[in-house]
Amino acid sequence: EEEENLDQNALPENILTKIPLPAGDIGLAFQGTPPKVQLVTKDSPVPQVPIGCIVTSLNLSQDQVLDDLTTSSLVTALYEYRKSKNRTLVVLETPEVVVPAHYQRKDGKIESETCFSRICTLVGLSSNSSLPVSAI
Repeated sequence: EEEENLDQNALPENILTKIPLPAGDIGLAFQGTPPKVQLVTKDSPVPQVPIGCIVTSLNLSQDQVLDDLTTSSLVTALYEYRKSKNRTLVVLETPEVVVPAHYQRKDGKIESETCFSRICTLVGLSSNSSLPVSAI
């Protein structure tokens, strides 16, 4: 089997985004560890938060940063500091990785563990990560 050459420069980079949060309810739902945004409500004051992004930290002040979050710890901190106007959510937007069709099975999963490991290495994720995948 011929080894495909994956160019690291051809893959999009993960993007860290800081999102200032107003006081009160932010209209987001999270799931998993690390927390992943599952839902942005219609009346959310932060509609720019992308569904599927991963929360890397919650900045409560210049000196207080919460990281290594679970969904439970994130929701608890958001509730406890709901009156604060200085909260900032830091999220990682994981890009969609395009995998050549010959590496995919009919169910859309990646056929080759080697290919998946190489892709994860190139985009800086562990091979246990979950990525949205498209075939070309």
